[in-house]
Amino acid sequence: MHTSHLPSSFFCHLQQRHLTNQIRLNLPGTCRLLNQRVHLSASNHRLAAVAAQARSATAEPAVQEAPSRPETTGRTPQWEITTPLPQYGPENTVSTARQYMIVMRHGERIDEIDKSWSLNAARPWDPHLTDKGEQQARAVAENLRQYEIKKVFMSPFYRCIQTAMMCAEELGIPPEHWTVSCGVCELLYPRIMVKNGARLPEGHINDWFWERGSMQDSLPPKLPKEVMAKIKLGQQTFGRFPENLINSRPRFERGFQEAADATEGNVLVVTHGDGVASSITRMIPWAVAYPVLHTGYTVAFRDRSPEGAWGKWHLQSKTGENGVWFNGHLQPAFMAWSGARAVYRVLTPWVHRPAAHTTPAGEK
Repeated sequence: MHTSHLPSSFFCHLQQRHLTNQIRLNLPGTCRLLNQRVHLSASNHRLAAVAAQARSATAEPAVQEAPSRPETTGRTPQWEITTPLPQYGPENTVSTARQYMIVMRHGERIDEIDKSWSLNAARPWDPHLTDKGEQQARAVAENLRQYEIKKVFMSPFYRCIQTAMMCAEELGIPPEHWTVSCGVCELLYPRIMVKNGARLPEGHINDWFWERGSMQDSLPPKLPKEVMAKIKLGQQTFGRFPENLINSRPRFERGFQEAADATEGNVLVVTHGDGVASSITRMIPWAVAYPVLHTGYTVAFRDRSPEGAWGKWHLQSKTGENGVWFNGHLQPAFMAWSGARAVYRVLTPWVHRPAAHTTPAGEK
């Protein structure tokens, strides 16, 4: 049978290796049909190009985008995300104000460099910054200057207090606009809190974290007198302990929201790596954020309507910017889990409803 009599659908369903073999055999009918397809494809491309030119000639001029923030230099990830998440944002939003929230990780800590520090320290769960970490805290301020930050919220862990203080000083933010809050503290999971074989004390974290019994009494030795007299104290006690990655997310989200609501203007939150990851998952629940480098940060914003109500948060950062990488590989699993949970909530009243009361025979 001559191949020129075959229908065109034959070639659509033919596997690639079979088509390659026919081309190698140089069958006349196959060559003629392939040539027809090539010419047709080229014609379609030419028609598409003409249509695109016509549309561009009649289209309205595009609105110029806002200038992007400066790129962070000197940060090379060990691996690169090949499937970045799509970016989410409002369309045609009419707003009277916009608030930015920057959520940043602390600088390099001593127990990451000195492996013996945790075993010899009196408080192995609360390491200080290295010299490099202090330099990172001051250097990142140059990238943050464009946001005109009004207030700084920080975790009560010492490395975050140091990072926030040094960054705020570089930005010219006075201590009366600094707040220490347990709402944005470290993920309170023992294996995360200490490194290199060190152990935590027994009991709840509120019983042993504060050297002098409370945040107000324990902070003065760590801060200059003039700073301690002006700094504000937010949430002064820890909540659930221990906590895990799942139940820590609502706590981080509440801490971020409280910081934003307490600020008239843009706000910086200095937290930990899991806190930065939570700043992404609060808007994209299925995202996986890794790695988060020292002083890596994310940027989110919300708009205020003419009526005065704040809208929802939108993630402005893209993966790989400012020392934070994230991807959406878990979206199918998250959607499946969300669907199963919704079905369970619908069926639970029917499965667990009490049996109807029946009156035994002979009773009235």
